[in-house]
Amino acid sequence: MIIEKIEPQGFCFGVINALDILNEALEKYDKVYVLGNIIHNKTVNEKLKEKGVIIIDKNFIPDDGVVVLTAHGTSPELKDKLPSCIDATCPFIKKIHEIALNHKDDIIYVGKDNHPETISFLDYPNIKLITSFNDLDNLGDLRNPILINQTTLSTLFLEKISKEIKKMYPNIIIYDKICNATKKRQNAVLKADFDLCFVVGDKSSSNANELANLRKNCVLIESYKDIDLFMLKGINKVCVTSASSTPDYLVDEVIVFLNSNAK
Repeated sequence: MIIEKIEPQGFCFGVINALDILNEALEKYDKVYVLGNIIHNKTVNEKLKEKGVIIIDKNFIPDDGVVVLTAHGTSPELKDKLPSCIDATCPFIKKIHEIALNHKDDIIYVGKDNHPETISFLDYPNIKLITSFNDLDNLGDLRNPILINQTTLSTLFLEKISKEIKKMYPNIIIYDKICNATKKRQNAVLKADFDLCFVVGDKSSSNANELANLRKNCVLIESYKDIDLFMLKGINKVCVTSASSTPDYLVDEVIVFLNSNAK
């Protein structure tokens, strides 16, 4: 059985940036809170808890220590309620917030319902959330609309839904804001030759799920422990890709497991 990694691998810039900021805060402050999970990987978040990170939600505003905002972004309204915070938002997502803040007319936001990145945009009064083609019927008349999107969507989905929205609003300005890390990983999986592909990533990770949904022979796993040897029966070539919030060592463990059981 041939076993091959699909590049790129490892943390994206936004994840590295957020973890660096959080680790610096841990060295500087006695108490460090994070407003949600800093990134979407439970293994990483559990290790951070062991180092003293306290994960909170928007309903708890601490009066001590410092609050670190996650890589996914936080609404301006919620930021204003925090007495002391450090912003670890991905710089790419920050730029999208700048677009939203500077556009005073209607904004169409394409994203996943209940995803923290999407939630960070919902306090803008002129936002219209689109999660599927069914939502397009509810848009109605819009004034000078623009389109922005969650950074970890399927490139194929965004392309298709943007075309439909363009038909409805011919003068709309479309900002394709899927991040480069997401695009490169999806393109690599679409081009790769394999019988089976393991996507190593957290089940809560949008970019992990989008990778797993690209092709029918892609399977999302969180670690090598999720691999059933029966899945490898009759397989000639296995590829391994990963989400942009997946630590390298989890991928390495999958490769070691596959090599140990390859026939």
